[in-house]
Amino acid sequence: MLVLLSRSQIYGEIRAPSSKSVAQRLFLASALAAPGTVKVGNVLLSDDVRASLRFAEALGISVELNENKRTVTLEIPDEKSVKTNVVDLGDSGTAYRIALGIAATLNTEITLECGRTLRRRPIGELVNALHKLGAKVRYLEKEGYPPVTIRGPIRGGKIEISGSISSQFVSALIYAGIGSRDGLEIHVKPPIVSKPYIDLTVRILKKFKADVDLEDLEDEGLIIYAYPSEIKLSDIDIPGDYALSAFIMAIAAVSGDKVVIRGFDRSLNPVDYEIVEIFKEMDVRIRAFGDIVYVEETPDISPIEISLKDNPDLVMPVAAVAAFASGSSTIKDVKHLIYKESNRLEEIKRCLTEFKINVEIDEREGILKICGTRQTSPAKIELPDDHRIGMMCSVLGLATEGQTVLSRAECVKKSWPTYWSDLKELGASVEIREE
Repeated sequence: MLVLLSRSQIYGEIRAPSSKSVAQRLFLASALAAPGTVKVGNVLLSDDVRASLRFAEALGISVELNENKRTVTLEIPDEKSVKTNVVDLGDSGTAYRIALGIAATLNTEITLECGRTLRRRPIGELVNALHKLGAKVRYLEKEGYPPVTIRGPIRGGKIEISGSISSQFVSALIYAGIGSRDGLEIHVKPPIVSKPYIDLTVRILKKFKADVDLEDLEDEGLIIYAYPSEIKLSDIDIPGDYALSAFIMAIAAVSGDKVVIRGFDRSLNPVDYEIVEIFKEMDVRIRAFGDIVYVEETPDISPIEISLKDNPDLVMPVAAVAAFASGSSTIKDVKHLIYKESNRLEEIKRCLTEFKINVEIDEREGILKICGTRQTSPAKIELPDDHRIGMMCSVLGLATEGQTVLSRAECVKKSWPTYWSDLKELGASVEIREE
């Protein structure tokens, strides 16, 4: 898919894209849930969310989709049983890692297949932990990377894991503890990246009566207790996602005019709310109240120096806004971006450079420096298989005079399949063509 962008303003009101992080954790939890019928509303059926639903179906859970109403109905049987021993989880890191944890509790062999980009994302630290707990895991291609075949069940016990690569490894062990015979005491060694996503896993599972507790030892890391329990799911609407909505906020700030984004719920999903405070620090005209975030065009954006160790998904929208700031911005502690859908440090540099924005990266230290300018040039970019890089480029394209051309723009389907049409609804100059 080709997308052609020209400088334009957005105006109006939009519902925040629903959180795939919440939806995936909920649907994966159904594999450990009590029998019954659960209706989940406001579901954005992205590629990643569908991957989580495929795993639920593989474990015998009936899934009914209503795409028009954005609802998913789950029928959780009295007796769960594995319906297929091979499940393709696409390129969803969350689905793959948590599914590994759940599969480690089952007394059957399951092969977890995956897409091309996930094959370059390491899982060795998690597999080693599951192996120590008694799971049998076999790499099918490259040592330390998916796809794998796994067989449980693990009994439980104590396990130690580094928090420096992915919070998803920790979330996977939490699910494994809930489904194990004896439960797990998980010691997470610092430094810990993306800690809010570990907190989100605990928050959601506790909401549905899982026996999970987290002890934050600050500089000494975390201890998480995940004990055998039957999750009791109930009807719920998925709240809005701050990190995805940040791209709409960014477009309004650097290109104008003004936009209202509705549908957030910080009580259930506070992850990445920090974007509001970050943009305020950059002097963006932004306000948040209740379930609403309001943003309008900001002529004078200030540069920023910030650590985004805990909020890696905010690096792309912050980088896009920093590109138009009056000075140089520094984003620190983001080495773990190397292990995402693409090497995001390299891709941010490549894409911003195409728009004639000066960028420096230090992969070893995880530092990104962006020299802001209002003299950007239109670009022709072949996007990687990375939804957030595609959305970042949309911010730049809509704030740049001339026509920007993005190829392989279908990458946004991973998290926000209606992204380009939603931008058009807000008045953005977006032309979609098939390649």
